Amino acid sequence: MIGAAVIVGIFFLCGLAGSFGIKESMPRSKSLTTVSFTNVKAVLTFRPYVFLMFAFLFMSLAVQMVQTNLALYTTHSLGLGDHTSYGILCVLGIAILAIPLWNRMIQIFGKKNIFAVGVVMFIPCLLCAMLVPRDVVWAFYLVMSVSGFAISISMLLPWSMLPDVIDDYFLKHGTRREATFYSLYVFFNKFAVGFSMAASQITMSLVGYDSSPEACEQSYEVGLALRYLVGPGPIVCLLASLSLIYTYPIDKQYRQELSVRLSQFLQRQDSRQDIV
Repeated sequence: MIGAAVIVGIFFLCGLAGSFGIKESMPRSKSLTTVSFTNVKAVLTFRPYVFLMFAFLFMSLAVQMVQTNLALYTTHSLGLGDHTSYGILCVLGIAILAIPLWNRMIQIFGKKNIFAVGVVMFIPCLLCAMLVPRDVVWAFYLVMSVSGFAISISMLLPWSMLPDVIDDYFLKHGTRREATFYSLYVFFNKFAVGFSMAASQITMSLVGYDSSPEACEQSYEVGLALRYLVGPGPIVCLLASLSLIYTYPIDKQYRQELSVRLSQFLQRQDSRQDIV
């Protein structure tokens, strides 16, 4: 009950902040707010969006695969079930605290480069998670701490890169199609959640995981499978994400050029409205 009340309070405060703290501006450009087959086709054939969306999809798959199995992995692979909540708190706390740091790094090195840094940083953490011995508390918290920095990038970068794609699309095609861009983005994120849960459940059933309340101990195969689910599986997804973000065309220099072109376009549009 206390946890539910806290969650409801957080949602309520976020709703108030969004309603009264953000001033809605009238759009100065044409934006399509409906999602149709034509809009979906137009968006899915836009090259920068395809690369970013699938890079985000594979990163989400990696993060969700770890998140789905973290509690079982900590309990049955490491024998540190009592530290599960503290480990999750460590990851999320560091991820939140690291956001200002990564925001500053984005201004210096660009979003594309920092996205790649996050992926590269996450891979050694997953390798260590697979190889860390049982009952070694300090190694568990070390891996969780470093993982928090990588998770912070996965929370920040994909959503901050999408407006760049929308601006690029607008300058090339004259419409924004924001509803379609964001709808597909959220859809593939939820797809990653569902796929990771399904893959984890199928794997656990194949290795004989016993979900009954009386099963306090699991077999060696279960612990080994959990190590693979938080190690090699997510690493493959991260390598795919890294290769896609490497070919993503909107880098720091292009983003600066995009901002100049967009500013010039809006100034010309405002001048025409003043004349009218």
